[in-house]
Amino acid sequence: MGIVNDSAVQFTKRRMQTLLRNRSLWIALAAVTAILTVAGPFGTSGTLPPAPRFFYWAAIVIACFFTGATATTLVMRLLKSGGIGHYPALATGAAVAGILNFAIVSALTALWTGLPLLDRVWIDEQALPVILITMVVSAAYDSIAIPKAGAAERRADEPPAILRRVPFDKRGTLISLSVQDHYVDIATTAGRELVLMRLSDAIDEAGPGHRIHRSHWVASGQIRAIKRDGARAILTLSDGRDLPVSRSYVPALKDAGLL
Repeated sequence: MGIVNDSAVQFTKRRMQTLLRNRSLWIALAAVTAILTVAGPFGTSGTLPPAPRFFYWAAIVIACFFTGATATTLVMRLLKSGGIGHYPALATGAAVAGILNFAIVSALTALWTGLPLLDRVWIDEQALPVILITMVVSAAYDSIAIPKAGAAERRADEPPAILRRVPFDKRGTLISLSVQDHYVDIATTAGRELVLMRLSDAIDEAGPGHRIHRSHWVASGQIRAIKRDGARAILTLSDGRDLPVSRSYVPALKDAGLL
């Protein structure tokens, strides 16, 4: 169980780190905050001036989204690893997230308005709406994320486009891409080929993998060993070659669970 829990925690951590780096998500959260500030629902237009109302809704939107996403992802991962189906796990995770979000909304409302934290009228009127809204948002996010994941899996099963630039006799499984002068060294299980192009363009055609250095990229599943070298790291690939990981790319490998 300890291994399962640790795996679920690491998976959730990586998912949240990905969300935190998603600029489109932050734009969406800012837009929702602006709409709620102007609309002033739940009586906030009459009880809070514009500036405090903005910070009130910003705190609620950001805290509730990331708390809800974390709780839903973690609970779902734990339940699904124990054999629970996807939708029961989603419903349970979303319900837990809703309860946590209601606690957050209650605490922030008490802080901003002076309303008692455990006010019975507040609980009776707001608990169910907050929980239901959280569950609806969780279900909507899940319905969007699953098709994207499925598409990514389908793309992973297809030969990467970069292999079309390699002679037929060298079109094995892609291992790595490396810069050599103005060329990219494309290494596969069937051989290596130099192609005149930029590394960034080659990576766009390469499929799932990891940029490890300004001059190197490795395909997912082709790393056989990793050893630390001070602030850097050294990867041993499936063909026996060692490639360096520069210091700036070490955090990304940690996020991917490789270090």
